[in-house]
Amino acid sequence: MKDSIVICHPFAGSATIRDAQNSIVILGVQQLRFEGCKDVDVYTHCTSHPVIERSTSMRFSPYPAFVHSIEKSQPSLHDKIEDFNWLRRQHSPNWTLIDPETLHVLWKLLEDPKHPLHDALTHVPQ
Repeated sequence: MKDSIVICHPFAGSATIRDAQNSIVILGVQQLRFEGCKDVDVYTHCTSHPVIERSTSMRFSPYPAFVHSIEKSQPSLHDKIEDFNWLRRQHSPNWTLIDPETLHVLWKLLEDPKHPLHDALTHVPQ
């Protein structure tokens, strides 16, 4: 998957995404894993620690409420990423949290009928 936007209705299960590049992924799941991905923005409500493996420049944020309301009985661990290729105590250089101001700009683009969804990819931070 390259230069894509994936929006998935929340479900009780797991998801594995492989070899994604320069994309946006929006989904709510119990377990989430990324393998071999680069430059991916992830908006998720995940009830376990999301896992990245052989992935770089991954950015994480909470699932956007305007896409779909999620049952909040279990907290989201979207910010508790486990990098299986970074075993040191220091924070992994392979992922970051998305700046709230960046979120605001992106969501405004997605909500604006004058901007097709694919145009939003040009605003994904590199």
